[in-house]
Amino acid sequence: MTILVSIVGTILVGVAALGALFIGGMRAKWPPVIDTVRRISFRFLNPRQLRTAGQPGAYAGILRHTGRTSGTAYETPLGIEPTDDGFVIALVYGDRTQWLINVLAAGTAEVVVEGGTYRVDRPAVVPMSEVAECFPVSDRRLSGVIAVKNALRLYRSEP
Repeated sequence: MTILVSIVGTILVGVAALGALFIGGMRAKWPPVIDTVRRISFRFLNPRQLRTAGQPGAYAGILRHTGRTSGTAYETPLGIEPTDDGFVIALVYGDRTQWLINVLAAGTAEVVVEGGTYRVDRPAVVPMSEVAECFPVSDRRLSGVIAVKNALRLYRSEP
């Protein structure tokens, strides 16, 4: 029985340590943690999320953008929130993501949310404090825990 308690205790301490490393790494935007989480998301989570992203009621929308050097078309599932004149996206992984760099370089993209498709332009990185009210309370809380400092602001293009 003592051995079982020791094993369970060790596992719990390990899980707590990984959780602390994750939260601390995300808050500090520490590249080894950020890059690991991005790779896991890209490989395992994004393909599953793309099945429903952009549909009515889905958590994630789709950002369609073009690779700045390859010219390849990409679809990235993201938490995209509507505003009066466009959309905002929290920069959870900081400002080193390829999709962000691609959109800023192109100056335009396409957003799919709630079943609608919208051309967007004039991308700008803005402080999260300027657009925090656009996000649901639960997202604002999570953004505070992992210290999301900025968001991408996109404006709907004229038809």
